[in-house]
Amino acid sequence: MDLFFYKTHTKLQNKKILDTLRNILKHNLYKKDFCLKIRDIKKDPTNPQKKYLFGIVYKHILDGLIELGNDDYKNTEDVHYFMKYQLKYYEIPEIKLKDKKKHASFKFKTISFKGNKKEVTLYIDECIRWASLNLGLDIPEPVNQGYKNYK
Repeated sequence: MDLFFYKTHTKLQNKKILDTLRNILKHNLYKKDFCLKIRDIKKDPTNPQKKYLFGIVYKHILDGLIELGNDDYKNTEDVHYFMKYQLKYYEIPEIKLKDKKKHASFKFKTISFKGNKKEVTLYIDECIRWASLNLGLDIPEPVNQGYKNYK
């Protein structure tokens, strides 16, 4: 069982979670062995997200592009760059200023697989929407492909 504490929770919400935890400990402490782990919640993109994007979404888009006669795209990496261009996502290059790395500021959307889950989820949704509108593709949902922990 996972219990999540978010810094945005109210005192009442945290009290309910603590009460639940207290009850679990009370009923199980002397009955069986168990491990209680406390860890930070990661906001990095998940492996299932990356697998779904490259293995399902980009694969369908690649097939759709090839079917329409676009032979310039050979693999999902080509589709990755193509989609970032189509959706106007650009990587912001790092520049060095007096031995410090700084990001150049541009008014473009960016996508990074070192970013957070929510950004990647929105990007995937945009790719699916683009593929539907421009290629007429129906890309399967992640849960139908076995990616349960997609978001």
